[in-house]
Amino acid sequence: FELHRSVNDSLLTVQKEKEIANLEAIRENEVKAKEIVILQQKNKIDREHILLMTIVVIFSLLITLVFVRLNSVRKKHNLELLSKNQIIENAKIELEELLSNISAQKQQLEIAYENLNKLNEELEQSNTTINQNNIELKELNATKDKLFSIIAHDLRNPLQALITNSEILINFYDKLEPEIIRKKNYQILESSKLLISLLENLLTWSRTQLGRVQFHPDHINLKDLLSVTSKLVQPIAEQKSIKINNNLSENCEVFADANMVNTVFQNLITNAIKFSNLNSEISINCEDYDGNYLHITVEDNGTGISAEDIQKLLRQDQFHSTRGTMNEQGTGLGLILCKDFIEKNSGKIWIESELNKGTKVHFTLPKKKVLH
Repeated sequence: FELHRSVNDSLLTVQKEKEIANLEAIRENEVKAKEIVILQQKNKIDREHILLMTIVVIFSLLITLVFVRLNSVRKKHNLELLSKNQIIENAKIELEELLSNISAQKQQLEIAYENLNKLNEELEQSNTTINQNNIELKELNATKDKLFSIIAHDLRNPLQALITNSEILINFYDKLEPEIIRKKNYQILESSKLLISLLENLLTWSRTQLGRVQFHPDHINLKDLLSVTSKLVQPIAEQKSIKINNNLSENCEVFADANMVNTVFQNLITNAIKFSNLNSEISINCEDYDGNYLHITVEDNGTGISAEDIQKLLRQDQFHSTRGTMNEQGTGLGLILCKDFIEKNSGKIWIESELNKGTKVHFTLPKKKVLH
């Protein structure tokens, strides 16, 4: 039994050892299998690591290549930029020089343009002066011709009448009837008055043309001045029984040259007497004109003037005159003097008339000094 037991124990031991050996074999296999798996995983990891490293290296190489390429491109681009910048800088310098030259040329052109304008202005002024001189020369020639005409004709006629009537009185005084003697004396008187009036106008007009008439404007009362002038022409008016009406008010005051205004009044009233009929009237009126001037009118109801002749009366290049209602002579010089003197005193003159209905001569004079 013990042997049997011992054998059984031995068999059990052997069996256990086999089982243990099997277990150890299985365990070793499992360990090997795990080791194989681990090795496989390790190899996989190594391969992946190698692949990753390879990718990293390749990527690094690519980055390096890209960087090198970019750096090369950047250097090339920088060189190109430097070259372009240099070109731009040179172009800028050239442009500045060009602008400087253009500016200098512009200044030269402006100076040349100013000089040209000055030359044009001087030329225009010269042309204006030449034209004005030509006009003045024509006027002077016309004036000279008219002056010689007056001296040769208008002075000669009254002088001839004086000489003729004087010779008749001297040679035939004892044989002439008193009425004829009175008539001849009257003709001598009229010729003398005409000569005096003509000579006074000629002297005044010639001094005006030569610029030798003194001009001294001041505040003057027209009513007082007209009263003095009326007394001078009253004898002429009485020969035709003409009444002179001084309708000016006491406050008719102007700023003008008294001598010139006196000459204007004397000539206009004398003309009005010349063309007035017997037993008529001449009126001198005054009214305000535009606030700064006085409007004076010398009015008669005589023979009147045609529209065509009115255009001739105030022209400087010709002296127009006609005979009066008693065959009085004239030269037309008086109205020219009136126009010159009125304009000299900053006024204006115009004529309003109609044949057989009388004449109104209008003129204006300033109330106070006119600033030119």
